[in-house]
Amino acid sequence: MPSESEIDLRNEYSNLINQQLPELAKQTPMPVRFNHCFARIVLDNLFEDCWYNHLSRKQPAYKQLGEAQMRKAIAIAQYIVNHPERIEQLNQNSLRWRGKFRS
Repeated sequence: MPSESEIDLRNEYSNLINQQLPELAKQTPMPVRFNHCFARIVLDNLFEDCWYNHLSRKQPAYKQLGEAQMRKAIAIAQYIVNHPERIEQLNQNSLRWRGKFRS
């Protein structure tokens, strides 16, 4: 069973991915706008690789992260909130790790 701090971290991550970032995408030009796209970008940049090379696709990825990984994922998501102009580079990183790089 997850600890209280793990639950708090999961809730914070979920809020960033499911509410804050999609809401920001409505106000700021971004290459993505859906929560699953933000999750892909954050998780791929966390692992510096396609996230499902590191986690099972059979369960929610964020529920498989350890506390340190969750903190880093939250930091990446908060970085996007604070610097939305940087999402283009983070998205390109993700696409490159997936073999879908666009110039």
